[in-house]
Amino acid sequence: MDSVPPSLEDVLTFLIPISKGRSVASIISRLLLAATTYYIWLERNARLFKRKKSTVAEVVQVIVSNVRLKLVTFKFKKITCRSRSMLDSWKIPSACLIHEGSAR
Repeated sequence: MDSVPPSLEDVLTFLIPISKGRSVASIISRLLLAATTYYIWLERNARLFKRKKSTVAEVVQVIVSNVRLKLVTFKFKKITCRSRSMLDSWKIPSACLIHEGSAR
């Protein structure tokens, strides 16, 4: 995710090939795009109609918190080392992983 360029066109070029995947990277990418769009739109509306301003750090924190909460609700199967590393960076507990042979 660190390699995603900042322009919208480049972000979409990055996301389109993985958009239908079921990998951890694909799920996180879709959640981030949706949450970022939603919370930036909420911030825009708050500034226009309520004269309220949040800092960039506050908006980022809301986005990260909500994506993390959504990730915690998933039960991930077939975790690779790369996927586990991504989930660790989002502080997703091991309880959200379904291990082979478990009866969950």
